[in-house]
Amino acid sequence: MIDAIDSVADSTQGMVVEPIEGSRRPSTAAADIVDEGADIADRVTDADDETAERNDSLRSVDEGLQDRSATMEEVATSSDQVPSVADRAEEGAEVRREAREEVETVVETAEKPVEPVETLEGLTEVIDERADRPVRRGIQRVFSGRTRVRVWTAAVLRT
Repeated sequence: MIDAIDSVADSTQGMVVEPIEGSRRPSTAAADIVDEGADIADRVTDADDETAERNDSLRSVDEGLQDRSATMEEVATSSDQVPSVADRAEEGAEVRREAREEVETVVETAEKPVEPVETLEGLTEVIDERADRPVRRGIQRVFSGRTRVRVWTAAVLRT
C-alpha cells in the first residue's frame, strides 16, 4: 500500500495544475489524473485482496499444523497409557490361572468313587451321579459353550 502511494506521488510530481501548452485542455489533464489515481487505487485494492488471500491460506496451513501437532500429542499420550504386550499376556495368564484354580476347587468338591466309561467320542469320562452334579454346576459358572464341555471332561478325568 505504501508503494502504491509512492507511485501516485511520483506520477503527480511533474504535473501542474495550470493548463499545459499544446493540445490538452485543463479538464482533460485533470480527468487523466483522476483516471490514473483510480487505476492506482484498483491496483492497491487488488494487492490488498491478494495479501488477504495469502494470509487466509497461511492461517489455514497454521491451523492444520496445530491440529496435526495436537493429534500427535494425543497419540503419544495414549500410547503411554496403553499396556504393553507383555503386560497384557501376563494379565491373560493370570486370568487363566485363576480360572484353573476355580475349576480345580470345584473338582475337589466332587466325590471320588467313580468308574471310567468309554464315550461315543472315544474319550474316557467318569460318570457318577454324585460327582457329575457339583462339577457341572461349578464349570457352568466359570465357562460357557464348547469350553465348558472340554474343561468338564478334563476336570473329571483328573479326579
